Amino acid sequence: MHKPFSPISLSSLPPEIEFSVPEIYSVLPEFRAALGELKGYAELLPNRLLLLSPVIIKESLASSEIESIHTTLEDVLQQTLFPEAEQRLEDKEVIRYRHAILWGTKLCGRLRFLGELYKVSSKD
Repeated sequence: MHKPFSPISLSSLPPEIEFSVPEIYSVLPEFRAALGELKGYAELLPNRLLLLSPVIIKESLASSEIESIHTTLEDVLQQTLFPEAEQRLEDKEVIRYRHAILWGTKLCGRLRFLGELYKVSSKD
């Protein structure tokens, strides 16, 4: 006889997680220093997107695979050289996903700016 799936009790959620792990606190200063150094190097780049673009494409590839769209990083990079009408469908989807991420990032920056502008302009 088939036994139906029995989900966990909602009363046990959220699970207790111990965040006061001493190992985390011991590496935190080193992590912050490394992150600050990386930020400093990023400020020197004339176009930070050159550094981030391959990472964004890899994220686009991974997300597209969930939708059964399979292609490779090399194929996507090659297809960016062609007009959209000549791109393969799989690569076009990944490229569009990448554009959506970049557009969303710009929009978030604008929204943050507008929010700050509103705060400044609405002060008494």
